[in-house]
Amino acid sequence: MEKLSVTEELDRALDQVFPPAMPGGILIHRRYARHFPPMLMLRRHLFEVFANLLLNAREALNGKGNIVGHRRMSRGLFRRISIQDDVPGLPRTS
Repeated sequence: MEKLSVTEELDRALDQVFPPAMPGGILIHRRYARHFPPMLMLRRHLFEVFANLLLNAREALNGKGNIVGHRRMSRGLFRRISIQDDVPGLPRTS
């Protein structure tokens, strides 16, 4: 366990899954709150979570769309990290 900067780990995952030399029409948006304390975690686990979410989004976008990484503090001591894409998702079933 170590104190990790979520920003650095999310940026590292984004750079690995969407390298600058990668062709395509996927735009990366980084929306990070100014203050976000470090988190006590295992680096490998945090990176794997981010990388897997980003890989799924990349496949779903099929070469075109937007990925948005959010990092912000919520009420109290809660931290919110989200990765969004603009793929419509799975259709609802009855």
